[in-house]
Amino acid sequence: MQQGSAARVIAACLGLAGFVVAIASGLAADNPASEILLSAIIALFICQLLGLLIGTTAEAVVRERIALAARARRGATSPKSSTDDQPGDEAPGEVLPS
Repeated sequence: MQQGSAARVIAACLGLAGFVVAIASGLAADNPASEILLSAIIALFICQLLGLLIGTTAEAVVRERIALAARARRGATSPKSSTDDQPGDEAPGEVLPS
């Protein structure tokens, strides 16, 4: 998958969801069609921008986690010395691979 494609998919899904919710709530409130469509289009753009922000953030987190796992895997395949497994050697907040 190319970089940014997941963010665009998430943005499109959230945009369409916002559009549908705005239409459904406008119909439930018995609003005029022009008001329903205007609020639905506004909701579409706002939700799409939010989805793009959420998707971009999620992609960055996943990419970082994959890189961390790859580094941990490379470290796990290297020969260990007898001091590598000593408790207390890790930095505060660091999670050691198991």
